[in-house]
Amino acid sequence: MFSRLSDERVMMYYHIILYMKEMEAEAARDAQH
Repeated sequence: MFSRLSDERVMMYYHIILYMKEMEAEAARDAQH
């Protein structure tokens, strides 16, 4: 079971990972041009 604090931390990491994936996707699109 997650405590509330660790649950917030998991969500923070999740958003960071999504952000990094979007940055990689944009870089890949720029490289294709």
